[in-house]
Amino acid sequence: MYKYFDLQLFDEAGAQAAAGESASGSMQAAPADGSNAPIAGEDEAQNNPADSKEDLDAEFEKLIKGKYKKQFGARTKNIIDNRLKNLKASEQAQQQLKQYEPLMEKLFLRYGVQNLEALSKAIDNDRTYLDDVAMQQGVSVEQLLKMRRLELDNSRYRQQQEAEQQRLQRAKIFAQWEEQAKQAQALYPDFDLQTELENETFRDLLKRGIDVRAAYQVAHFDDIQAGAVQAAVQDTKQRVTADIQARGSRPLENAAGAQAAVTHKYDFANMTKAQRDELERRALNGEKIF
Repeated sequence: MYKYFDLQLFDEAGAQAAAGESASGSMQAAPADGSNAPIAGEDEAQNNPADSKEDLDAEFEKLIKGKYKKQFGARTKNIIDNRLKNLKASEQAQQQLKQYEPLMEKLFLRYGVQNLEALSKAIDNDRTYLDDVAMQQGVSVEQLLKMRRLELDNSRYRQQQEAEQQRLQRAKIFAQWEEQAKQAQALYPDFDLQTELENETFRDLLKRGIDVRAAYQVAHFDDIQAGAVQAAVQDTKQRVTADIQARGSRPLENAAGAQAAVTHKYDFANMTKAQRDELERRALNGEKIF
């Protein structure tokens, strides 16, 4: 729901009171100590609005290239896509009108009129075609017109029913998407359905029946993979750090034993195959051989 805020801070009475206070204040003498003198630099800031504008522009540029880069890019793309769609729709409408031009020209020539209102009246008064059709069907012209109107009403009713069914179906699909979006957001806190619907890849996947979470994972596969790798690296660092700390807190006799194992020497050149296999087995189990 959009909220509208009243930006009028003062009503008419408040404005008059403020004006009265301003007038009375102007009659008082300024203190000799200069307490009401302008603050140093204040006039300069007011006289240099360009600096403030440059700061706002720089801040805006920083936001759209940093924190809000993704949202700004999606919004810009959506605006461009909508303009292209409107342009395409306008071009299609113009093409349809051009297709009707030859037909309209024939009607104008047949009835000898030059505008749509006169053409409509001429068609209503032309009963030649209706007389022929009514005669072929064995009914009067009035009965034929009544039948045609009934057919037209039925056609319009069917179209309305189909449109209502499509609306209900769309509402059902959107409700499913919103429910799936809650589940996706629990896994990906940065997920926002409205923002993602501006992503063409995401929309196409949803139209094909793919659920919201899977569509998001496909549309942002690279980003998700990068995040998973970073999380794995961080987890590995934590486990290695914990392991080092655990080793450092072991009793001295364990450390001495480990030191003895490290400094043990083997004559690999004269070992038998069985001895080499045993060393290999111990090494695979994590023991330091040398």
